[in-house]
Amino acid sequence: MYAAPAAQFVIDTIAPLATAPDVDVDVDYTINSVIWCVHSFVQSGVYDRSGRRYDHDHPGALWRFRSYLHQMVHRTLRLPGEPRR
Repeated sequence: MYAAPAAQFVIDTIAPLATAPDVDVDVDYTINSVIWCVHSFVQSGVYDRSGRRYDHDHPGALWRFRSYLHQMVHRTLRLPGEPRR
């Protein structure tokens, strides 16, 4: 009910910017990937190499997750400059 209209707004806003001939980006899947990642992180958390689970309540895990999302979107959409950290 809430995610779909917000996602469509973002898709509609970004799609025209990703239509350059040298850019081959699936904006719909990019935005949906962000939604899936956030949902999974909040619901399931992430595991470190030793198998310990961290969720959204852990400040370090939350910072690292947010940094990763910035990097993923930045690189997928081929934005100029460096991703925000």
